[in-house]
Amino acid sequence: MGTATRPNTPRGNPSLTVIEIRAPGEKLTAQLVRTPAMEVMALNQQVAELDKVIEARFRDHQDFDVITSLCRSK
Repeated sequence: MGTATRPNTPRGNPSLTVIEIRAPGEKLTAQLVRTPAMEVMALNQQVAELDKVIEARFRDHQDFDVITSLCRSK
């Protein structure tokens, strides 16, 4: 069974009580989830940066106007 930490009063309001309950293995699970989540966030950033580079190169391509005009005609 999980463990409960001591109650506290948020924002100094004595009428509000928060009791935190920790499940067994919660800390380990959080660590296991955090690592791949951070990796995915870093990969998303890399994809966004590469997307900007690709778009800039595409705009500089000699056939940019022709290619984009074909897309607009649909």
